[in-house]
Amino acid sequence: MAYKTEDMIKQCLEAIEKHGLMFIEEIVAFVPFSSKTFYNHKLQEVQDIKELIEGNKISEKVKQKNHWKDSDNATLRVAFYKLIGSDEEYKRLANARQEIDQTTKNHHTVEYKNVSKQFPDDK
Repeated sequence: MAYKTEDMIKQCLEAIEKHGLMFIEEIVAFVPFSSKTFYNHKLQEVQDIKELIEGNKISEKVKQKNHWKDSDNATLRVAFYKLIGSDEEYKRLANARQEIDQTTKNHHTVEYKNVSKQFPDDK
């Protein structure tokens, strides 16, 4: 069956909106054409499709962050703070208090000898 790219784009956009899809790969489960047809028509490169997918991701991220911020669960609150805190605050929350600074003061020289001549060949 021959598909028109414009119709396929419209079907993809409708599926993304209706099902709240967040990944390009999910689209083919909700449209009447195969993934091979999807990629043959280069629909993964259509800007409107990419923007709608990205918009769904951003929307969900905002919802999750608000949920974490307003939660009574201490773990979610700490996770939220790690997202918004400075690097120093993140390190303190992550208990990353140890910083290792390793410098070498003494230089050692290793000499190698050719010892193969010291042992007779086993025959």
